[in-house]
Amino acid sequence: MIIDGANIGTLIGLTVSSNSNTMRNFTVKRFAGTGAEGVGILLSTASTNTLIDVTSRENGTKGFFVSGGSGNTITTSTATLNGGLGIDITGGTTAITSVTVTSNSAGGISVSTGTGNTITTSTISSNTGIGVELAANSNSLTGSTLGTSTTIGVLIAGSFNTVSNNTITNSGTHGISISGSTNSAISTNTITGSVQRGLLITGSGNTATGNTINSNGTGGGGGVLIQTGTGNTVTGGTINSNTGPGVRVESNS
Repeated sequence: MIIDGANIGTLIGLTVSSNSNTMRNFTVKRFAGTGAEGVGILLSTASTNTLIDVTSRENGTKGFFVSGGSGNTITTSTATLNGGLGIDITGGTTAITSVTVTSNSAGGISVSTGTGNTITTSTISSNTGIGVELAANSNSLTGSTLGTSTTIGVLIAGSFNTVSNNTITNSGTHGISISGSTNSAISTNTITGSVQRGLLITGSGNTATGNTINSNGTGGGGGVLIQTGTGNTVTGGTINSNTGPGVRVESNS
């Protein structure tokens, strides 16, 4: 099934405001608009809904927008060529599994509020802006592939977040940036081809364990920079063939 919004004005493609629905095997595309309009699929304070094999593409703003609610799942779905974020989570709890998020104009996936959100085994690539942003606390990104973000591959701005077992390549600035976060953990990630640095830390009490950080810093930034904060640790793993310092510490960490 295809829900096509071409030439029908500024609308949201599909709004779900009830609970415990399962929706599968359809495409929402070409809904125009800015701000609240132009979203492909909106889950509005709705809980325990499941989206399976759903594509949201070529919409004016966001591909998928989850605003509140808990226990929602988006799996084996695609967000591509949207005018804003591919997937935007603002509250509640959502499990994002095996999704493909590509070529969106304002970033791949953003979690700005809510705890317990998970992103697993997904592909996030060729988005303009940040690949994945974890701005809220206690969320996770695991087992995913991120490629060719124009700025940061993964931005961790919230605290107590976990980023593990991901492959992050060709980020326009940093592969992973821990920005003001406390007590977040990144482990066993492979970070290569970042223009500035593989890993930038500005925060306190964060840990980086067993990561492979190679061939970053084509702009001269190097492998790892701990810029501000205290109590940060970098242990294990491999840091090799970066242009610039392998590890540089500018703070009291």
